[in-house]
Amino acid sequence: MPYCVTGVKMHNMALMALPPLAASLYALVPGGLLSLSPALMFLYSRISQDRVLDNYTRGQIHGYILANPGGHFSSIKAALDLNNGTLAYHLQRLENESVIKSAMDGAHRRYYPVGMKVPEPKADALTEVQRIIINRISETPGISQRDIGALMGLSSATVNYHIERLLAKGVIRRERAGMRYRCFVSEAVPGKPPEQET
Repeated sequence: MPYCVTGVKMHNMALMALPPLAASLYALVPGGLLSLSPALMFLYSRISQDRVLDNYTRGQIHGYILANPGGHFSSIKAALDLNNGTLAYHLQRLENESVIKSAMDGAHRRYYPVGMKVPEPKADALTEVQRIIINRISETPGISQRDIGALMGLSSATVNYHIERLLAKGVIRRERAGMRYRCFVSEAVPGKPPEQET
């Protein structure tokens, strides 16, 4: 008569932690019969499925980063159609396992394969977002930070972050007008050729 493991709680807990082959050998009796409870088999199946799904999702994320080094959270999320919690969890796992690494770039954290050298931006380099902000200010001198955010679809915190960096670099100047700040482009903008006098 096969040995029954359903009534032994400690045996069940041990079997849940063993891989399929080891679990089978553990339950094997001299007569060659196996006796794994249906409940135990269901639980082990669920655990295995969850592990496969986790590995598949992490594989997708890792593959995207390999193909698109320097991608930030929002771009990875949009490309793979993942929710914030799932993506944050798997990115953290990949970093903890030294599969990927990350570095801050302005307001964004960018992700790279672990063996890739992270580009070091120049001290006076402008990000793409900052260049767009400068263009918006140049097109509409005196534009407010709120209007910049509305035009670009950025939060007030993100706009303020980049405005502060541009002020520190001397690229723009800001004047208070009532309850708002008005932004203007400074005469000398890095990377922008000076205007020719006519």
